Amino acid sequence: MNNIAYSIIIPHKNIPKLLECCLASIPLRYDLEVIIVDDNSDPNIVDFEHFPGRDRLNTTVIFDKSGKGAGLARNIGLKHAKGEWLIFADADDVFEPGFVQILELVAEDNDSDVVNFDVTSRNLEDNAQNDEIEKIGYHCNKKEYLNNPESFKYIVLTPWGKVIRRKFIEEHKLRYEEVPFGNDLYFATLVDFYCKKRRLIPIIGYCWMKRMNSLWRQENLEWAKIRFEVLLHSAYTMKSLGENNLAKRYFDGSFGFLYLILKYSKLEYLKALAKYGLSARNLHIILKQLPRETFYFSKEYIMEKLRTKAIE
Repeated sequence: MNNIAYSIIIPHKNIPKLLECCLASIPLRYDLEVIIVDDNSDPNIVDFEHFPGRDRLNTTVIFDKSGKGAGLARNIGLKHAKGEWLIFADADDVFEPGFVQILELVAEDNDSDVVNFDVTSRNLEDNAQNDEIEKIGYHCNKKEYLNNPESFKYIVLTPWGKVIRRKFIEEHKLRYEEVPFGNDLYFATLVDFYCKKRRLIPIIGYCWMKRMNSLWRQENLEWAKIRFEVLLHSAYTMKSLGENNLAKRYFDGSFGFLYLILKYSKLEYLKALAKYGLSARNLHIILKQLPRETFYFSKEYIMEKLRTKAIE
C-alpha cells in the first residue's frame, strides 16, 4: 500500500552543499518522499560516494548521465513519484517553516488540481531579504486573488510555489521541455491552462534564493536562443489553444530575445527572425516594429533596445 502523500522532485547539478541546505529544510515525514535527480554532475565537484540525501528518510537519488538539463531531470522524477501531490524545488532554494502547515492544509483538499502558496526570496550570499518576489508579483495573499483563486491563472509561471495533484498531471500528460534553460515555462503554462480548480494558501512555504551564477541569471548566445525557442513554442501552443492574450505576451517576450541573439551573432539573429516570421501576422509585427537601422546591425540601436527592454 502506498502511504506517500507528497513527492518533492529536485533536479541537481554541481551544487551539493546547497542541495544539503535544501534537504535540511524539508520536514522528515513518513508520508513525504524526496526524489533527487542528478544531471550529470562533475565528479571533481560532487562526491558521489557521499551524495547528499542517500541516508535520508524516503529519499531516492537518481543519477542521469545524459546531461540534458533540469527539464529531463524533472521528467525522470515524475516517472518515479509515488505521492498523490507533487512539489517541485530547485536545489539551491529552501523551504520555509510554514511549509509544514501548508502540507496539512493540502491533506484536507479533495478537489483542487493545483494549490499555490506564498514564496519569499533572499540573497544566497548574506541571507538578506530582496525584492525578487515583488518583481514577479507572486502574492497569494492579495485579496483579489483570495476572493477569486482562478484569477491567479498565468500570473506567475514558475515550477515552485505550488502543489500539484499527480492524477491531474498524468491525466493531461504534462511534462517539462528537455532544454537547458527555461524548461519550466511550457509545463507551468499548461498546468495553469488545464487547471479547473485552484486553491490559494497565503502562507510562505518556500524561499527563492538569489544566486548570482545560477542558470536563471546567465546570459550568452545559447541561453538567448533557447529562451527564444521556449517562448515561441509556448506562444504558438497557447495561440492554438485559443489563449490569444497569453500568446501575445509570449510573442512579445520572444521578440525581446531577438535583440539579445543579435548582440552575439548576426547569422543566428537572422535564423531566429525567420522563425519568428513564420506566420504572416508575426511578419507584419516584425516589419512594423523593426526600423531600417536594425538590418544594419547598429550596435547603438541594439544597446538602446536592450536598455529599453530592461526598463520595461
